[in-house]
Amino acid sequence: MWTNNNCESANNMLKMKIDWKPARLLDLINHLHDLVKLQYADVERAVYDQGNFQLVSPFSRHKISSARWHQASTARRQLLFKSLMSDSGSRHTAETVTSSDNTFTVTASPRVARKPMQRKRARAERTG
Repeated sequence: MWTNNNCESANNMLKMKIDWKPARLLDLINHLHDLVKLQYADVERAVYDQGNFQLVSPFSRHKISSARWHQASTARRQLLFKSLMSDSGSRHTAETVTSSDNTFTVTASPRVARKPMQRKRARAERTG
């Protein structure tokens, strides 16, 4: 959900970083790299609930306590963070289908409804 306001915010952060003056391309790349590292650190802090952000409900299963996070080894922290980053957040079940605003749920059919005597035809095949 990258909106224009988000783009403007990132643009403003970059301009503040270079003090609103033109910079070389290598400097821009380094500033972008620093900004991305900062965003990853914010996501990591959200995992153990410290900082300005929190995990939304599809990702809340990755949340752990601050004490457990700080007791974990670096390899374990990296594993927990990698599992969060590889999670798509969707838990689609085949039994039900829910509307986008979560107000209506119906049972899903395993087959596509077809008319009697209807057959699947190749898209390029001509009709007679």
